[in-house]
This record gives sequence, structure tokens and C-alpha cells, in this order.
Amino acid sequence: MLPGLIANRHGLHDYAATILAASGHNFKLHGPPATSVRYLLTSSPANVRHIFTTNFANYVKGDELAAVLGILGGTIVAADGDSWRRQRETIHHVLTRPRLLDSLSRRCHNKERRLAQAESVLYSFVAESIQRSMAAGDKAAAINAGSDILSYYVSGDSNPDFLDQNREPTDFLHRTFINFMVAVRDPMGSTLSWLIYNLATNPHAVLGIRKELAPIAACKASGSTADEVVFEPDETKDLVYTRAAMFESLRMYPIAPIERKAAVADDVLPSGHKVRAGDTVLISTYSMGRLEQVWGENCQEYRPERWLSRDGDKLRHVPSHEFIAFNTGPRACLGKNISVALVTSITATVVWNFDVEVLESDAVKPKLSLILQMQNGLMAKVKKRSQGEVPRE
Repeated sequence: MLPGLIANRHGLHDYAATILAASGHNFKLHGPPATSVRYLLTSSPANVRHIFTTNFANYVKGDELAAVLGILGGTIVAADGDSWRRQRETIHHVLTRPRLLDSLSRRCHNKERRLAQAESVLYSFVAESIQRSMAAGDKAAAINAGSDILSYYVSGDSNPDFLDQNREPTDFLHRTFINFMVAVRDPMGSTLSWLIYNLATNPHAVLGIRKELAPIAACKASGSTADEVVFEPDETKDLVYTRAAMFESLRMYPIAPIERKAAVADDVLPSGHKVRAGDTVLISTYSMGRLEQVWGENCQEYRPERWLSRDGDKLRHVPSHEFIAFNTGPRACLGKNISVALVTSITATVVWNFDVEVLESDAVKPKLSLILQMQNGLMAKVKKRSQGEVPRE
């Protein structure tokens, strides 16, 4: 297979989707007999449900993934067992506070942030932020804990995972904070880029969103002299078509195109494939969004309408083991609700205020990386819309 992999290295995800479609959604890759290299590539929803939910304990992230993730090793994205459970419980408390979404929304409107490329610079930035938060004292941290992620971790009783016996920040706290920063920046940037691209190349979807936004925009415009209409998360939370447009983009271009699991013990998957202890299972989420038996013969097309109920008033339910953009089972994404709310409000604001024309759309291709980013970025021309303009067929 090596020649084929090399020849298709710039379109590896589509190559994998083609192979899986031709092989019944499961494909084994073995190294030479003397090696322990054994992989199973799958896009079978039944296998995904078994791996992520039914037999969850047998399929772990593993040490190899932790090594690949480098500075994020040990954080929730790579942790297993008790460490993962403790982190998930803490993060659940962090992300379910009502004031957090409002705080994140304000920061999205008021400024942009760039993360340093070098780990040393990033680590120093995080260390300074932690010291500033701790220097403000426990009282200030307790006050801000409802709307600030870092304050939650440094307030209250000392936690040995994050603060040592002298109440000094641990290396694990630094890595956890970096994990939050990456978890917000990279997936959000990837999701928005692909969504804006799909909308710009599908005018009917832009029209559908603008029709849905028109009543909200009319109410906000009365008595306002602002040149642009900014939609807040609480105003867009019930927008059905806008969310359908986002989910359809995530179907075709998931944040993580491949999920990796390591088998702890021997197992047999619903597809009948045997997995030995130590085997690596690769789940092609990119291919899962292109399964004809789930999404229909037009699965290669961008159609938000496939997510709508017959009357168009509700989102159609798709099981998470078939639409795995937010993961499934015990590891389901804790930040889903916040992410959906933020992306929806940002998309609404962009679509209502601007016309976007993609330049050189043929050059838009997925990058081979952990996060499904665009290989060359999104080159586009943006034009301001007239606020008095009414959406037309």
C-alpha cells in the first residue's frame, strides 16, 4: 500500500474514504510479520458504538498518543482511567457555569488572541497568567470563578493536581490551562473556516440563514445607529437552519478527522473483525460523514436541509455514533453546548453583515493534521452588506 499512500498523501482523508467504501467500511493494515504494527481502519457506526460506548474500558488513548501530543500529554485529551475521570468531572463543573458563555462571548467580540508557536513562549505566558490570577488573592479568584476558567482552578481549597502543598501551581495546571486554550482556538478556527467556505459556495444556505435572522435583526435595528448587527448567543440559540448549516459543515469536515484507540485486551467488533491486545484502531470520522447508507446518495453535497424535520421547524436527531463530530459515549465533548452557541452567533453575525466570495475555491483542501484545518487557509473577498437589504430568492 505504500505507493498508494505516497501518491495520495495530499488527499489522504479522501483516499481513506474511498478505500473504506470499497472494503465494507473496515480495512486492516499490518506491518512486516516481525513487527507488532497492527492497525484496523474503520468507519462503521456499529464498531464506533462498540468502541466508544459498549466496550469503552477496553479502548484507551494510550501512551503513543500522549507522546505525539507533547505539551498536552497527561491532559484530558490524552488521559485514561482515574486521571481522565477526575479531569472530566472538574471540567464539567468549569463549563456548566451560566456566566461563562457570556464571558466568552464578550471576549470574542472585543479582541483576538494569537498563541505563540514555541512551547517555551506559550508556557511562559501561561505561567504569568496563573501568577497574576493567584496574586489577586483567593477572594478575587472566588468572585471570578463563575466567569473565568483559570480562577476556578486556583480558588478554594488546595487541589494536589493543580496546587502543591505550598499552593504553588503545578506543571499539570500549566498543561491543563494550555489544553483549554488549544481546545478553544484550533477547533473553533477550523469549524468557522470550513463553515464560511461551505456557505460562500452554497448561496441557498446563506439565504436560509438570512431569512431566519431577519426578524431578530429587525428588532435589534429599531432605535440602533450601529452599522453592523451583532447577534448574541442567547438570541441565536433557537435558530434551527443556522445550526443545521453548522452541523452539515461538521459532517463533511469534522474537527478531528481521525480518532485513535489502543486495545487493552482481545476483542471482536460487531463487524466480525478480531482485535488483539495492543492493536491500534483508527476511526475515520471524515469517512463516516460520507457514508451513503447514513447520509444518502448525495452525501458528497453540502445540504443543511438534510438536518431538518419534515416541517422544517426542528433539527433531525442523528445518533452520536453516526455523527461523531462531538465524540460519543463517556468521552462525548463537554464543551459542545458552548461551542455550538459561540459558532452559531459568530456565523449569524458574519452572514448577516457580509457577503463572502471564495477565491480559488479549487485550492481549498484539508491539511493532514490532528485538527482538520485548511492546507492553505481560506482566501476570500468580503463585502459589507447594506443593512436595509432584504433576503431574496
